[in-house]
Amino acid sequence: MSGGRRLLFARRLVTCDPERTSSGPLGVIEDAYLSIVAGRIAGVGARAELPERALEGATVHEAELVTPGLVDAHTHAPWAGSRHEEYALRMAGADYETIAKAGGGIVSTMRAVRAATQQQLTSALTSRLARMASLGVTTVEAKSGYGLDLASERKQLVAIRDASTSPRGTASSRRTSRCTRCPPRPGEIAARTRRASRPTTSRRWPARGCSASSTPTWSAAPSASSRSVRSWRRRRRAASA
Repeated sequence: MSGGRRLLFARRLVTCDPERTSSGPLGVIEDAYLSIVAGRIAGVGARAELPERALEGATVHEAELVTPGLVDAHTHAPWAGSRHEEYALRMAGADYETIAKAGGGIVSTMRAVRAATQQQLTSALTSRLARMASLGVTTVEAKSGYGLDLASERKQLVAIRDASTSPRGTASSRRTSRCTRCPPRPGEIAARTRRASRPTTSRRWPARGCSASSTPTWSAAPSASSRSVRSWRRRRRAASA
């Protein structure tokens, strides 16, 4: 909905501004209008308060319910491949460690991400974000973390950067280093990827975040990852002191 002037009439409009109405914290306006000029919200209120002249030259839309865009604050959207066969294993009682030992789980996605081209990864992510936008999700936090080597982690971050240029929504990237049973050395991948990628990603994506994770039930050396994270946090505190 961009360009020109548009009016959207709704039976119920949720503003999330409790000061607008006495309807509670959601700030619901019944029989409301929302004015859009050049793709931006220009006004909102009760339909009865809208002057007649506001209708002149405007494209009018009708809706039952209008809400602010939804925010998905935790996703791992830039992946490749499929793990649909694991649903059957889960339903049969297999736990995550059993699936991982059989070559499934994160390791399976890691191989697919490494095998995918940059264009394939970006295209898949763009399609997912478009589907989320069609369902009302306008802001998405998207993590890397399935590549488990520097080149593949960067590939995921580039996909997030390129996909987030879509006018339909916003994607905020976060680099995630995982600790899992994957070559070449279990338990060292997360720490090494963080050390190698932190300076580069900080320069190219200065406003993005970083997180680390390890799962003791299937990680060979979670303590190594934990020590690395603690050491990094100490250095950050010292640098900001």
